[in-house]
Amino acid sequence: MSRHRSTELGVVPLRAGRFLCIGQKWYFACREGHDQGPFNSQHEAESALKQYINKLNHYPVTKQNSQYAQRPATPK
Repeated sequence: MSRHRSTELGVVPLRAGRFLCIGQKWYFACREGHDQGPFNSQHEAESALKQYINKLNHYPVTKQNSQYAQRPATPK
């Protein structure tokens, strides 16, 4: 079931699954347009996705990547 994201109003857009299985190999889709994989199992793809997101959250913001950048963490 789709849920609203905090920035969405009105109708919830259709969202496809992020994980793909092609020829017994698993991939995950990225917003940036390049799928990651292959992985031997969906579990491996899920773990790799978590690592990928963690890496992006710590990636410095530049003009080239600012469209997908997260807001910087508030300093403690």
